[in-house]
Amino acid sequence: MDEQKQLMDLDARLSPAFKKLRDIPVCMEGLQCMRYKNELIICGGTNNSNCYSYHLRKREYKFICAYPKGTKLKEHVVIKFGDTSSGRITLLSFGGYYKHTLQMDYQSVWEKPKEHLNEWKNCHYEIGEADDNLFQARALIGGNNNNLLFVIYNPGYILALDIENSFKCVAKRRLPIDGICGGSCFVKCKDKMIFLNYYHNVAITYNDSNHQIEFRTFSVDHDVRHYCSFSYVYINEVIVIFGGFASGEHHSEKIFVYSVKRNKWKTSSEILPIGLFNSSAVLHDIHRCAHILGGLGNIGATNLHFKVNLFSIIGITGKDIQSIVQNWQRRIKLKHIGWIDEFNDIIADFLW
Repeated sequence: MDEQKQLMDLDARLSPAFKKLRDIPVCMEGLQCMRYKNELIICGGTNNSNCYSYHLRKREYKFICAYPKGTKLKEHVVIKFGDTSSGRITLLSFGGYYKHTLQMDYQSVWEKPKEHLNEWKNCHYEIGEADDNLFQARALIGGNNNNLLFVIYNPGYILALDIENSFKCVAKRRLPIDGICGGSCFVKCKDKMIFLNYYHNVAITYNDSNHQIEFRTFSVDHDVRHYCSFSYVYINEVIVIFGGFASGEHHSEKIFVYSVKRNKWKTSSEILPIGLFNSSAVLHDIHRCAHILGGLGNIGATNLHFKVNLFSIIGITGKDIQSIVQNWQRRIKLKHIGWIDEFNDIIADFLW
């Protein structure tokens, strides 16, 4: 279907699992997005240096700032760290095709104005070595005390950097892969990290006591192995992959679901309202929803913003949950049962 017609008919194409929210102020692809309290923070995208905050309750955007003049962005990385209870977090932006290392001490733009300016500043340290290829790198915070930054980058290295010691490298190892193609998935799952990129799938562990990085590869017998440059979220040992790029299917509408616990893949019965790759996905809250923002479609970068029900994507219905709860009530002989958020995880784990 022609994508312009898809955009015009978007409301009609939305399944109950999706809800269209207010568009991003500008079209963006390769954008970096993360959640902070009641905000989704967008930190630039490919050839776009603007940063925005989306308020989850107000459902509005506010401009935060722009990257410094002369900073070019293309497949860069942004991560957050620090004590969120203090009212501020630190944002670290680095890598990409045009390498940079910048830091922002972010204070919510939705709070009453204070004597604080949200702006990107040059760092006195660099991420990686001068000749490291950080184009399409992936990163996450880990370690026993969440004091380490793990970075995976081409042609297949992983770094462990000490956040509390100016990002000094404490471990480095070459993974058993022959290169990284396009955007990949890198998530923390309990005591390990999972990396997915085309045919390369690696489970990685780190020993804090001796700074050793260990890994094992695992095969994927599923169509997802042909895809890259997708967006993804991780929740309760499940990875959900949205869209992506594959030979012959440049802007995919498909959604894949991976149970880490069972090492099992499936293709969701739901599809994206429009084919996308290089979009961004971020978890909403404990209600098991995610946001999908921007990305590339057939007619270029988009400013679309969707909220998606992950239970529907995984294939769990309200009827399934009701049936299980009624069975619990019969077994424990209670007329009423209170609800805690962990029940959602228990039911999801039981059903898939």
